[in-house]
Amino acid sequence: MKFCSLFSILVLYATYVLSLPLPLELKVNVKTPDTTKSAFIASVQKEAETLLTKMAEVAADPHGSKPRNELIMEHCFGFDWEEHTSEIKANIDAMKKSVVTITMLSGPPPSSDSERLAQWQPSTKDFRIFDRFYTLGSGAEGVQMSALVIIHELSHAAFGSVDRFTKDFQPARGQGNPDVKYLGYLQRDFREIRNKAGAKAMVMNADSYTLMAHLKVNGMKAMFNGRIPYDKFIIKRTDKRKRSPSPPATEDQVSKMLKKE
Repeated sequence: MKFCSLFSILVLYATYVLSLPLPLELKVNVKTPDTTKSAFIASVQKEAETLLTKMAEVAADPHGSKPRNELIMEHCFGFDWEEHTSEIKANIDAMKKSVVTITMLSGPPPSSDSERLAQWQPSTKDFRIFDRFYTLGSGAEGVQMSALVIIHELSHAAFGSVDRFTKDFQPARGQGNPDVKYLGYLQRDFREIRNKAGAKAMVMNADSYTLMAHLKVNGMKAMFNGRIPYDKFIIKRTDKRKRSPSPPATEDQVSKMLKKE
């Protein structure tokens, strides 16, 4: 997909707007314009666009010449992913076509959630990114890690993905929802939801798409500077298969098959 290039800066009431290629429209809202952070966001957007293209390639050709694509689909959505291929494709397509706003805030997130990197605001239809968003890594790695955060938030914006599920693995919305039992984050209940509920739940899980992008470009390696080790999302021999009678590949075999191209 070709993206038009447009770059303009408007300074008004201590706010300037930076318009960039689709799918993301960047709005920087700080008292003192920080051109360094703006340049970083531009790089992050470009990387996010690349990740979306790679994700679309996997969904479009899951049984192609590269067996790696099947493994990616299994790891992200569960063993029954084939029953939901059209929905996965549609969700990624919606992400690619989305036009949203990123509001860059200066300072930490709310004290109640000090670890937050970014947040999708349905009421204002924008992403709010906080200081920690810029500290995930250095150089190209930092850009990619931040782009993966954008992929996560973009799934919320584009098709209403969630991070929370009920005891019956139904999507649940809103912090403090008493019906929430599982958290779909990679570092939390991702594997349990995938192994117990399968693709029906995972197609609506935001981190499924984050992982999809990560595996396609990086293979089987730890995410976010090692804070999420691969054993949090790898399919293990103890995981139950719903379709094939053959056991999953060993962790070493999966690592080799998903090695970076």
